[in-house]
Amino acid sequence: MSLPLEQFRLRILRANSLYFDRYLPAIQRILPSLPHLRRLEWRDRIEVDYGFFESLIKSNIQTLKLFDIEPMREYHMDMLKRLPTESWRLRALYLQLSDFSEDEEPVAHRYPPLSISIIRACVETLESLTWVVEGPTESRDPPVPTDGDSTFPHFPKLRELTLIRNTWLLYPPTILHSLIPPSEECSLRSLCIDPEDTVVSGLLDKRGKIPSLERLELYNTCPRLPMDFILANDQLSKLSFRFPLSSEFMRRKLLPALSHSFTNLTSLHLTWDTDFIPREDLEIIGTMNGLEQVWFSAGSQTGRYYDWLIDHQAMRETFLHLPKLRKFAFSRDSYLSTSNTPVERYYFERYTVEVMRATEDADQFLQGRSRHNTSFPKLCKMIWEGLHRDRMLAEAQKYIEQLPNHPLEWIYFGQIPMDVKCVSGRKKAYPSFHKRDDCLTHLRKMFNWDTYDLVESDYYLGQTGNDPGEDE
Repeated sequence: MSLPLEQFRLRILRANSLYFDRYLPAIQRILPSLPHLRRLEWRDRIEVDYGFFESLIKSNIQTLKLFDIEPMREYHMDMLKRLPTESWRLRALYLQLSDFSEDEEPVAHRYPPLSISIIRACVETLESLTWVVEGPTESRDPPVPTDGDSTFPHFPKLRELTLIRNTWLLYPPTILHSLIPPSEECSLRSLCIDPEDTVVSGLLDKRGKIPSLERLELYNTCPRLPMDFILANDQLSKLSFRFPLSSEFMRRKLLPALSHSFTNLTSLHLTWDTDFIPREDLEIIGTMNGLEQVWFSAGSQTGRYYDWLIDHQAMRETFLHLPKLRKFAFSRDSYLSTSNTPVERYYFERYTVEVMRATEDADQFLQGRSRHNTSFPKLCKMIWEGLHRDRMLAEAQKYIEQLPNHPLEWIYFGQIPMDVKCVSGRKKAYPSFHKRDDCLTHLRKMFNWDTYDLVESDYYLGQTGNDPGEDE
């Protein structure tokens, strides 16, 4: 039963009053009075005024995440005038503000002014920065790249930098030159960035080798890779490409360079833009004998259907030459069943020949449930999941047996994460969870995004993970 309009309006007014007049001010008052508060994560789409930022500045917070915060438009200029230029002693910052003006002044509002002011305020102490830049819906004239601006200070303690761009917006060249200064002034250890931005790509190639850089992650499709920058930094230990690359490019340019020069490389993530991985590419990867973990994928990287029919035997032959390999993952891999089901539909076909045969002795798949209380479709799904899990465990056991001297710890394929354990003197694979999982969060942390554990998966490539347990 719906409320009368007047009663509904009064309730909304009362809720607004409680939130803005009591709840939010109470939080703002208490934050500066908590002497041991070191970390705060704030998620709220409600508009905030300067008092919100003032309470944060006066607190003892060292790690701060501001997710989807929207400063009040009418107070933008006032906030900019009142924010300190330097005094916010943050060590780690995840920043995502909707702080663009909708005015018709593209030059004045080309960049997010409040975000830049906040970053500038903690320039002396900031060690880790994740900046999600979201621009206005309407495109404006792009900026012209400029040289560094000496008026914007450098970040002497910055070690981890992640820049995520969700719109057409180009990063302000001024602040980019400060975040990624010349190599003799740069202390970055980890860099995650979108090279599609022409300002970013040009700056990286100009910077060349950054001796302190250990981890590099490039995401989003781009018209050209900053190859001069990549090849110059052959001291990297972790390298991750979060977008598909052509096999020809990898075989002719990228993989030979990695094999020949990147002697410190221990972690590699690659995705092929074809629905298979050529053996020639795997042969080159097999020469990188310092690798300790790899994450490979191929075929379609969006949607519910996976078209990469993985060749596990080719992978095992490659891994024979990687004696230090501890962890490996294959995502969006698929398989064939005996029911002539297309490889793209493997994870959705429940009524296969194997499943129908198994229904005759289904008790082993019911996990304590009564067969009489289980519908036939649900029964078939449970049987399929059990058969698939057993199939993946058997495949994993082949890796363990054919790589007996490798220090394997963790395996992932078929959407099944598996731990390798030694029981009674024999290594064996055990499922990490009771059901399938896309493991995206875990993989992203493992292959570089462990530098700041508040990174949101929703802002990674503009995609969210699909639940692999869902049927069509």
